[in-house]
Amino acid sequence: MNYSEVIEKTHAYNNIRRDMESKRFAHAFLFVSADTDYLLEFAKKVSMLIIDDKNANNKIQKEVYPDVIILGKTSKITSQDASQLTQSVYVRGYNSDKKVYILIDCDEMNEESQNKLLKTIEEPPENVYLLLLARNTNSLLQTILSRVSKVELDKIETGDIERMLVESGVSNITASEVAPCSNNNAM
Repeated sequence: MNYSEVIEKTHAYNNIRRDMESKRFAHAFLFVSADTDYLLEFAKKVSMLIIDDKNANNKIQKEVYPDVIILGKTSKITSQDASQLTQSVYVRGYNSDKKVYILIDCDEMNEESQNKLLKTIEEPPENVYLLLLARNTNSLLQTILSRVSKVELDKIETGDIERMLVESGVSNITASEVAPCSNNNAM
C-alpha cells in the first residue's frame, strides 16, 4: 500500500474526480492537511487527473513532467517566485495543453507573495490549474481563501499507515505500536 492507493480511497480525491468528470472542476484549489508529504502526493495525484495522460503519470510522480511545476519544495515561495509564476502561466505547456502549478506551504508565504498571486488565482489563463498546499489557513489572505476551492484532506486510517510502515521495512510489532500514535498522518 502506498500514498497513491490511500489517496484513491479518500472522499476528497473521489469528489475531485467526479467534479472533473462532470466538468465542474475548479481552476484553483487549496488542499489542507497537517501532513506535508501527504499534501504533495495528493496534489501530484490530482495533477495526473488534470493532465489525463497515462504516459505522463510516472514523470509527474517523479516530479520531472515539465507541465506540472512545483514551487516551494526546497525553499519558501518568495515574492519573486510569485511574480515569475504570474508570467509563466501564459506560456504554453511543453507536452500538454494543460499546466498545473503546485505551491507547497502557501501558509508560509508572506502577504506580498500572496497578493502577487491573486490576479492569477482570480482569472487564470485557460487550462492553467493552481494547487495550493497548506497545513492550516490562518495566515492566508481572505481574498485568496474566497477564490479557491478549499479541500480538507481525509485523515489516513491507522491500518493504512501500519501497512505502509510494514511495506517500507518497519517490523509488524513496531508498525502496530507506532501507527496509532500518528494522529492519522503518515509522516
